[in-house]
Amino acid sequence: MIEIILAVIILALLGYLVWTTHEWKLERKTLINAILAKTPEQLRDLNLADKVVIQTAPPNAQSDLMPIAEMSEDEFDTHIKEQLENG
Repeated sequence: MIEIILAVIILALLGYLVWTTHEWKLERKTLINAILAKTPEQLRDLNLADKVVIQTAPPNAQSDLMPIAEMSEDEFDTHIKEQLENG
């Protein structure tokens, strides 16, 4: 029974340590932004820039597009009919 209590206490201490480290990093980032900013507007902009997440677009898959110059009349007609049927 005492082992369970000690394990819970140790896990709680580890959780507290991780949380304080995370909060310390956030405070440090805010302090650096405050030092770099010369006006309150710049501080606001720097804080907003930290929240921005850059999203990378997935690579485009090869589409079934073909230049019209490379198509024959029959191929062009079949593609047009397929497009009209599929919407």
